[in-house]
Amino acid sequence: MADSRKRRKKPDRWRQSTTSQRDETAWTPCLGQALYYVTGVAVMCWLAAKYSAYLETLHENNLWFSNIEEVKREISFRTEQGFYYAYYKQLVHAAHFTAGVCDLTRDNATEHRTINALQRFNIYQEVALAAVYRLFGLQVAPILFYVRSVFALQGLALSCVFATSWLLSGTWYAGALSVVFHVINRPDTTRVDFAIPLRESFALPFLFLQMALVTHYLRSGIPRWQQRPTLLLVFLASLLFALQWQFAQFVFLLQAAALFLLAYAQLLPHTKVFSLYSVHTMALLSVTALQFFHTMILGSLILSFLPASVLVLKLQGEEVRALSLARRLLVCTAHAVALAAAMFAFNYSVKVVIGQQDDAHIYKFLLGKFGLGNPRDLDSQLYLCNGAFQFLDFGSVRRLTMKWVFPVYVLSEACFVLHLLATVVYKWRLFGVGNRVVDAKSNRDSDADALLSPQGGARFSIKPEMAYHCMQSLLFAAMATLTLRMKYIWTPHLCVMAAVGLTQPDVWTSVLQRLKVTHRSSVCIAITEISVVPNFSSVDLTTDLTTDLTTDLTADLTTDLP
Repeated sequence: MADSRKRRKKPDRWRQSTTSQRDETAWTPCLGQALYYVTGVAVMCWLAAKYSAYLETLHENNLWFSNIEEVKREISFRTEQGFYYAYYKQLVHAAHFTAGVCDLTRDNATEHRTINALQRFNIYQEVALAAVYRLFGLQVAPILFYVRSVFALQGLALSCVFATSWLLSGTWYAGALSVVFHVINRPDTTRVDFAIPLRESFALPFLFLQMALVTHYLRSGIPRWQQRPTLLLVFLASLLFALQWQFAQFVFLLQAAALFLLAYAQLLPHTKVFSLYSVHTMALLSVTALQFFHTMILGSLILSFLPASVLVLKLQGEEVRALSLARRLLVCTAHAVALAAAMFAFNYSVKVVIGQQDDAHIYKFLLGKFGLGNPRDLDSQLYLCNGAFQFLDFGSVRRLTMKWVFPVYVLSEACFVLHLLATVVYKWRLFGVGNRVVDAKSNRDSDADALLSPQGGARFSIKPEMAYHCMQSLLFAAMATLTLRMKYIWTPHLCVMAAVGLTQPDVWTSVLQRLKVTHRSSVCIAITEISVVPNFSSVDLTTDLTTDLTTDLTADLTTDLP
């Protein structure tokens, strides 16, 4: 009997050990994935902190900023930089902070008349920094706190570049590679180290944060419970971006145009695009209220484009989706004309109602840039004689090409564009109405999104967030080509697309299949080594790199800033 009891206990012990082994096996992938994400976030934060310290070190080594007199520090802020810093200094040294803010609303020292500086200029960042400085009673000099805060924001910008590359490629290696591209091409990706108080130094980090959040929101697999919090964060980032830079409305216009084109091509859900349009509208209206109802934003093209694009997307209708490809092209042309007509009609009506002509100089500048304006107009000539508002110079393209990021970007963007066009043509050729399509091979109904999703195994498919960045990059490139100053929006995005192109397997799948190459990772590693290693092998990171960057910085400081 004792032997039989022992025999009965053995299976129970064996079952317990088998169950424990299964539990350990189930936990192993989760622990590995958690470790992977923790490592990626840690690398992102470390790189952001190091980049902020790196920019501060460059600035300190060039000017000995912490060791020179206060007046010399202020003199280093030339042109409008010193103008913006003066408001921060006024608030820091005011008897009471609230009294200093009230003085800004009745400023009679800037112009020949009394103005509301908070309405007239984008200086809320100076108000916020002065409030933080006075609230915490910091012992550091006010100007040092001001400078270090701007450099800290650049760390945020770099972390957003890292996160966007990670979201697009699915691996944080792409984020690290985009950071490498960004730092190597620093003279063309940022000018914050020698132009600290400029509005873009405060605003662009929040633009990159907003684009990272939009990337997450456009992903097809995002749970519903994450969508509203993500939209709220997109609103806050958009608000902070638009509040700090007067050119934010034009960036939003390009972003809305990219979303519209992709929604019209049925590559983005209309509901998500309309939600982002609502966020744009609320952010711009909030900025208008914070700037004491400044009329320039109300009369901007972006607030006229949004309702016009919604109207055209509604006009697209279900019956249009069932047309042939040739007829669709004719309908697209008609819708494009309707969009332009509706946008300018809305814009003209709003300007007539509110009596706004504050942006007339912008249109004069654009006409003068192509030789169509009045050559005697002072406003347009003031912009045209400034080097920052000229066309993109060949020197920028040459530097980006010499460091290999531009050729990689062109190749990657070309693959993305071809991928996008193939998806559009394939989807439009699917015959059916609405979201229900007919699969030509099986002659049965199926869902269009499932048919075209990468998980569905479609031959031509592109992820929604990748399609958005592909289109956005083209529009940013066009803007940078027209205006040199805007290249600091395009070049960080250029680094993102180049890094994603090297680490995104889907981009190279068709090419590798044509070449009958099976090891995609070896090809990507080889391309990465070709593009990155020569840049590091030519300099010593401890001495030569600092010397070269300081020399470039000195050369930049000798030129006039816009």
